Amino acid sequence: MGSCLNICNSNSCTGCGACYNVCPHNAITMVEDSEGFLYPQIDSNLCQNCGLCEKRCPVNNPAYKNNENPSCYAAAADDNLRKDSSSGAIFPVIAKRIIEQKGYVCGVAYITETNSLEHIIVDNMEDLNKLKSSKYFQSDTKICYTEIEKLLKDDKLVLFSGTPCQVAGLYAYLKKDYDNLLTIDLVCHGVPSPMVYKKYLSELQLDTDEKVLNTNFRDKVNGWSSYLITITTTKCILSKPAREDVFMQAFLSDVCLRRSCHECRFAKIPRQADITLGDFWKINKYDRRLNDGKGTSLILTNSEKGENIIDEIRKELKIFKKAPIGIAKRGNPRLYSSNAKNTENRTLFFDLLKEKSLKEAVDICVQDKCDYLLVNFWWSANNYGAVLTAYALQQFIGEFGLTSKLLNSGEIKRFKDFETAPCYSFIKEYLNISRVYNFRKAKKLSKDIKGVILGSDQVLRPNSLYSLPLNEYLLNFVGKNTKKIALSASFGVDKEGFNKDFKYKNLLNIMKTAYQSFDYLSCREISGIEIFKDIFNLQADFILDPVFLVNKSAYDRILNSSDVDFGGIVSYVLDKNSKYDDVYKYLCEKFKTSIAKIDASKGDISVEDWLKYIKDCKLLVTDSFHGVCFALLFNKPFICLKNKKRGQARFDSLIETFDIQDNFVSSLEEIYSLDLDNNINYTELNRKLEEEVSRCRAILKEVLFNNYSNNENAAAYKAKNSRIKFNCLYLRHGFKFLLYSLLSGIVPKNKKFKAKMFQYKSVVSWF
Repeated sequence: MGSCLNICNSNSCTGCGACYNVCPHNAITMVEDSEGFLYPQIDSNLCQNCGLCEKRCPVNNPAYKNNENPSCYAAAADDNLRKDSSSGAIFPVIAKRIIEQKGYVCGVAYITETNSLEHIIVDNMEDLNKLKSSKYFQSDTKICYTEIEKLLKDDKLVLFSGTPCQVAGLYAYLKKDYDNLLTIDLVCHGVPSPMVYKKYLSELQLDTDEKVLNTNFRDKVNGWSSYLITITTTKCILSKPAREDVFMQAFLSDVCLRRSCHECRFAKIPRQADITLGDFWKINKYDRRLNDGKGTSLILTNSEKGENIIDEIRKELKIFKKAPIGIAKRGNPRLYSSNAKNTENRTLFFDLLKEKSLKEAVDICVQDKCDYLLVNFWWSANNYGAVLTAYALQQFIGEFGLTSKLLNSGEIKRFKDFETAPCYSFIKEYLNISRVYNFRKAKKLSKDIKGVILGSDQVLRPNSLYSLPLNEYLLNFVGKNTKKIALSASFGVDKEGFNKDFKYKNLLNIMKTAYQSFDYLSCREISGIEIFKDIFNLQADFILDPVFLVNKSAYDRILNSSDVDFGGIVSYVLDKNSKYDDVYKYLCEKFKTSIAKIDASKGDISVEDWLKYIKDCKLLVTDSFHGVCFALLFNKPFICLKNKKRGQARFDSLIETFDIQDNFVSSLEEIYSLDLDNNINYTELNRKLEEEVSRCRAILKEVLFNNYSNNENAAAYKAKNSRIKFNCLYLRHGFKFLLYSLLSGIVPKNKKFKAKMFQYKSVVSWF
């Protein structure tokens, strides 16, 4: 069997069914994937490679033929019609007009027997009731496009209603517009998974002989704005406010939407259909008289046909007034943009559903409930090592059956072009990130979890802390009853380098106060243990970087997402040097192969491709700590220039632990004298690595589950409530600096005031 990748990209496929309807050889079937969405699958035994499916795919060939400046109206039908409709009941008024003209209406119906949605075609008022009201998961279009084409060719009047992508699918299938075809698209928030809806029903604790008859996703018994979700069964009626219902929470937070919804090609103006319908949210901002609390519809007339039918029915409406399209856009952003929110928790959500209930998955992905909160440099979207460390740590914690969230305090704003950074797509796809929290909200969040973990990466390095919100990176927001853990954290430098890193002595005192309140301390460098002992008078364990601790299968799905096919020399160098070119030439001649140079600053290599380059390379040339880590994990030959500026201590720990000093050089000239044929004994290295991983995992299991601590005074320091003194110190300096600046009208250049400015900035970024 083939896959939809033969037709269009799977992330862009909307499941519209155009390819299924158009295939003349019946080689395509719509198959449910692991997330419950329908995708086309090709039977290679039946496929004749005619290419018709690709040509008629609306994703491959998007068309935008309607008005770029459609007319906009606020409208509502009579009260009786609106009782059973989601907003202003404009669809049933238009549909009735079509049926009165001996026409046909195609829309979405709830199929009670299977608790699913399907597009059906009706030609009478009784069946029209099946198509009323909003239905919040994806429908199956079946063969309705084929049936509609037959009706159109028989000169029958047809109204089709669906999501913008389904309307686009119909037009792509037909390959032309018909005068006797009228289309309506919806202001679509995105389509949730039918599987999620069925799981939701299965967890309602119904009797074994009780069946669901219908779900009203927009029950307006309490009014248009504060609607309920109401489920009717054979025995009872269940109602709950939409925002308290787990299915609606998943829907409204976007974690259960189809992948294509997050980059929808049809959520824009010009619209796909003759008419666009939706709720006219925020119509009060324009005219309060247009909202009587019973539902007001937004209407966009996108074509002459659309304008004509609205002109025909306007006299039947209770409310009808032209409105600025700007007001419509303000309340309905899906009119002109796709739904990119919360994609970073989408993968986690569907993974959790395999083992947990829908409520548990929603609690974790929407409500940010978790076992551990993680603080590190996950947001560093141009740093492969940083995001893979964050990923590995989350996977590692998950292997113990625990859940975690990466704390989002808004550090992502550091990157002006974050969405074009090389690691952006990886962050959105694979990392489980919390909502944005300021200091007070993070403090509240930390009370309801097992603990907060600082690490890994250089989260202990003074040079890093100078530009970061200290309350976050010293875990100053964590309450006295919540565990504070430094897991494989890094100073990045040895003791001598640590002392040189300090610009202001005051920071050292602040760090001492903070670290004394940690329940458990560990470093990924052996030199870090010495720093904790000699400078902070604290004990710390040596724990490998999380990229080593996680099961290697965690990298498989990342690698499988890459199409890179290169088996030569790979160069990944952080600090450029003109001498590298001569080194590359020498190595290419030595190994009789070509070289691929990865430049993170350009942002043209994804994390998936970066990892694949290293896994498949013949030799890695790097000055990156994590470059070396993954070379070791994948058992690849490598040459590493010790990058003193970025912290040589990190490399020294790897050398001492795995006895690999022959693969490191202090200058590029040393490469010419290396014995490049003397490869690492990976049999012995893998044995050592396995021993170290087992040791680290055993310790961390005790830390995560059994309150193991290597700081017996942590509880006493927490009880002193040093956090309040810590904040007062910041505020005192901060207000002095503010007062000085206001009075003088200049930014002081004095070093002391610069120090106070740094402290003020750090704390204000969290308040």
